[in-house]
Amino acid sequence: MERIGGPRDVVLSAALSLIVDALWCDLITPVIDPILMGVLLKEELMTEAVLLYMTVSSDDEGRRIGKALVEENLVACVNLLAPMTSLFQWEGAVQEETEVPVVAKTTKDRVDAVVDRVRTLHSYEVPCVVAVPICAGDAGFLSWIGETVRNTG
Repeated sequence: MERIGGPRDVVLSAALSLIVDALWCDLITPVIDPILMGVLLKEELMTEAVLLYMTVSSDDEGRRIGKALVEENLVACVNLLAPMTSLFQWEGAVQEETEVPVVAKTTKDRVDAVVDRVRTLHSYEVPCVVAVPICAGDAGFLSWIGETVRNTG
């Protein structure tokens, strides 16, 4: 009679565990994880949408830049936030200025074009334009971002 818990059982148990883990990761997790997050998202939407954070010198400059970016389908939406005080190093001294923060929604493949366009429209020598990935959100909203920036007609 073979002893239970011998080397063969350990190997079989490890193999079964690997098979179950693989099935869970490949078949179950992609279906369950978005439901557990409360959001149904296509993987491509989770990884391609980005927020762009920018600062501008005034509300007027933000409106001008934002309108151009939206009209040119480089971004889906622009939000101009309340003016803020910025403290920063520039040309060897601490500066204090009032700036307007701007948040725009676009896709990763549009970021370089947005940055280039902002450089041509912005009053600053070195404008703040940084992209932050969106890891999750409302599927309809993320889809709208992608559709909007691809609608060049």
